[in-house]
Amino acid sequence: TVKETEFEIKQVSFSKTNRLCGIAVGTPSTSFTSSDTSLQSYEQWLLYTIDGGKEWTKSRIDNTDQQMEDFNVTFSAVHMFSNSIGIIGGDKSYLYYTTNGGVNWTRISYPGTLDNNVAADMQFNTNSIHITQTGSGYRIYIHNTINDISNSPPTFIENRLWYFNNFPSTLALSSSNTLQQNTESSEIITKIDSTSGYIWFSGNDLYKLATTTTTPTPSMT
Repeated sequence: TVKETEFEIKQVSFSKTNRLCGIAVGTPSTSFTSSDTSLQSYEQWLLYTIDGGKEWTKSRIDNTDQQMEDFNVTFSAVHMFSNSIGIIGGDKSYLYYTTNGGVNWTRISYPGTLDNNVAADMQFNTNSIHITQTGSGYRIYIHNTINDISNSPPTFIENRLWYFNNFPSTLALSSSNTLQQNTESSEIITKIDSTSGYIWFSGNDLYKLATTTTTPTPSMT
């Protein structure tokens, strides 16, 4: 055993540009449940390494967001792009990035509406995520399952593959930055990766897109 943890690790990612740097994410590390929901607490930590995995350091994702630790959030999507830049995505609309290798994390908020003006009480669950570099900035590709949580149980709205540039505090989601969307709940993209000039998507099928693609692509090859 390299590192014993108090939580279940769901995903790990090492940077392609600096193989010594990596992040491991998963379930909450500690939990206190109660019939009184106001007393529930789920501490959320992750692990990061700067020496190729010989040593791992714990980092609390966001101890300023009491709301996140009121819920049982699982992070199952991660990409460590460089020795400093990384991003993690979870369920219940939680998305964070780091600029110092995993020591500190900043939340990115999801939009309140879709391009078809659906303004339901939406919840974004991250299936996969990947960072590429575009000139001096970054492009982040993300695949979400979007649910309407105003219903009990939550109802499925759609799956959507889209992208955003750099790390805004709040995302804008529209047809202009959507690459693929569907209403088949089983159509999940579980992995995104990149090679020179192409982004690769795998799930029910294997797809690729040129990194220059910025228009909706209902049928990828």
